[in-house]
Amino acid sequence: MPGALVEKRKMAVEWFGMTPEERLRAGLPPDQTALRRYLKVGSTAMKEWQALFLERKNREIIGRTFEPEEESPDEVQAVLEALRKMAIDGKNAFAAKTFLQAKGVFVEKTESKVIHELSADEIARRNLEADRELREWRRTSGQGMEKVPKEPPLLSQ
Repeated sequence: MPGALVEKRKMAVEWFGMTPEERLRAGLPPDQTALRRYLKVGSTAMKEWQALFLERKNREIIGRTFEPEEESPDEVQAVLEALRKMAIDGKNAFAAKTFLQAKGVFVEKTESKVIHELSADEIARRNLEADRELREWRRTSGQGMEKVPKEPPLLSQ
């Protein structure tokens, strides 16, 4: 069993990248709880190391995304599986959200609320401007012109 915390972290990060068969062949614990007991560390340290593994794996996959000849669906699946485990085992809400977004189950929606607050005077001013534009359009287009009052019937105080 490794002694220093750095060695434990390195072993845990490597463990997260192994398949169950590889763990068995290497003589390592089969599940995360057993590994935690074997390394004599807390669940917080394991979660941090799992996040470190995912970060490294994601960085590696993102780096390969731009090189189509090296894409590996197995690696993407491994990251998705690790996210799923973090979401279920660790009750990690961010991992759950990321996993569901990757699977296309959860789509984050954003809404913009536009509020137009116009005073009665501003509305009256805009109406007068529209009436003037309409008169000008009718005058230049040759259509008859109707009488439009210059001032609106009511103005707010």
